[in-house]
Amino acid sequence: MFTATDITQQRQTENKLKEAGVFICSLYTVAADTHLDFDTLLQRILSIGRMGFKTDIGILVHIAGETYEVVASQLPQGFPFPIKVGDRNHLKQTYCRETIQEKEPISFENAGNSEW
Repeated sequence: MFTATDITQQRQTENKLKEAGVFICSLYTVAADTHLDFDTLLQRILSIGRMGFKTDIGILVHIAGETYEVVASQLPQGFPFPIKVGDRNHLKQTYCRETIQEKEPISFENAGNSEW
């Protein structure tokens, strides 16, 4: 016999699967559009990622050894510091240092209160 909790959990799981399906379909649609130039493609993927992960910013970086280089970014109006394509930093001075150590997506609610 199903309880109200079982049904609620089932509906939550169904909703998460629907959201994941929309997310994946959106990424596929953008990736399959052969008319997009590379910069537009990256911006659309960042936008979809921001919506899917419910974040205010999106940054795509290339990491080689201990060097972090910005490939593309999306920032909200009034963001306190610029993050521009081509910016380079030492990996230990970035959020990526933390994210690449994890096996799942992570977020920082208040990076200003972090150790770095």
